[in-house]
Amino acid sequence: MSKITEYFKETKSELKHVIWPTRRQTFYYTLIVIVLCIIIAYYLGIFDFIFFTRITENNHTLIYQNFTMKQETEGVRNWYAIHTYAGYENVVLRNLRQRIDSLGMNEKIFNVIVPIEKKIK
Repeated sequence: MSKITEYFKETKSELKHVIWPTRRQTFYYTLIVIVLCIIIAYYLGIFDFIFFTRITENNHTLIYQNFTMKQETEGVRNWYAIHTYAGYENVVLRNLRQRIDSLGMNEKIFNVIVPIEKKIK
C-alpha cells in the first residue's frame, strides 16, 4: 500500500512543476485545432466526391456498354415489368415516354405498353 501512496505523492509533486497554458493560449490552440479539422474535412470531402463520381461514372458506362453490346450482338429484346399503384398507370406511361424522348432512347426502347384490366361486375 505504501507504493501506491508514494506514487500519488510523486505525481502531485510533478504536477506542481507543470506550466499550464493561459486562458488565451488555450483559446488560440483550440481555435487552431478546429480550423485544421475543418480544412482537413473539406480536403477529404473534395477527394471523396471526385473519386465517388469517377467510380460511379465508370461503372454506369461499363454497365451501359455491356448491355448495348449484348443487345447488338445477340439481337435480343428484353421485356421489363414495372409495378405501379392502381390508377397511376397512365401517369407512369406518360413519364416513361417523356423520359425516353428526353434521353434519346427511342432506338433502344421500342414500345411501352400499359395493360389495363376492365372490371366486370
